[in-house]
Amino acid sequence: ASVAIIALITVIFYYIQYQNKARTNHLLLEQQRIIEKHNRQLSTLNQEKNDLIEVLAHDLRSPLSQIAGFSRLLSESDQIRPEDQELNGYIMKSSQKMESMISKILDVEAIESGERNLKLEKLDVSSLGAEVISEMQDKARAKDIKIRKGECDDCFVIGDRFYLRQIIENLLSNAIKYSPGGKEVEVSAEVQDQFVCIAVADQGPGIEEDDWERLFNKYQTAGQPTNGEDSKGLGLWIVKLFSEIMNGGVSFETELNKGTTFYVRLPLAA
Repeated sequence: ASVAIIALITVIFYYIQYQNKARTNHLLLEQQRIIEKHNRQLSTLNQEKNDLIEVLAHDLRSPLSQIAGFSRLLSESDQIRPEDQELNGYIMKSSQKMESMISKILDVEAIESGERNLKLEKLDVSSLGAEVISEMQDKARAKDIKIRKGECDDCFVIGDRFYLRQIIENLLSNAIKYSPGGKEVEVSAEVQDQFVCIAVADQGPGIEEDDWERLFNKYQTAGQPTNGEDSKGLGLWIVKLFSEIMNGGVSFETELNKGTTFYVRLPLAA
C-alpha cells in the first residue's frame, strides 16, 4: 500500500510539473506572439515614416530649385541694384542650404537602411572649417560669442565633403547653442599619427555624468540650450554616424561649469 501511495504521489508531482511547464510554455508563446505583433507594427510605422520623409523631401526640392533658379536669373540681371543683389545672394545661399538639409535627411534615412553613398576624396579640414565658421558667424554674434580658429596647414583627410561639413557644422552649432553669451568657442585640428583630430571646444556648463552614456543616441539631448534655442537631439548622433562611416570616431572631454570639447578623428590623407 505504501508503495502505491508513493507511486501515486510521484505521478501527481510529475503531472503538476508537466502542467506548470505547459502553462509556462503557453505564456511564453503568447508573449512571443505579442512581441512579434508589436515588432511588425513598429516596422510598418517606421516604413510609413520613411516613406513620408521621402515624399516630403522630394516635394520640397521642386519649389526650392525654382527659388534658386529665379535667384540665379536675378544675379545675372544688370537691372537690379547692388544692395538688392546682396539680398538676392542671401536668398540663393539659403535655398542652397535648405537643399543640402533635405539631402542630409535623405542621406540619414539611406544610411539607416544600410545604403551608403560615400564620395571619398582628399579634403582640407582647415578650408572646410573656415567655410562653416563663416556661415555660423551671425548665429554666434547674436549671442556675443567669439569663434576662434586654430590653424593646421597639413590637416588633409580622406572623407566625404558633405559628411565632414555636417560634422563640423553640428559640433559648432551645438557649441554656440549651449554656450552662454560673451564666451568663446574654438575650432582646431592637428595631425595625430595617421589621423587628423578635429576639436570643437566651448565654455559652456559641461555635461552631467548621467548623460555620458546616451550622449550620442538618437533624439538625446544633454541639458538645455542657453538662449532658448531648439534642440532635436540629432546633432551628436549624426556626428557619430558620419565619423564612423568615414572610418573615424568621436570622443569628448567635459568639466562642469568649464566647458566641453568634442574630438573627431578621421584618417589622414597621404
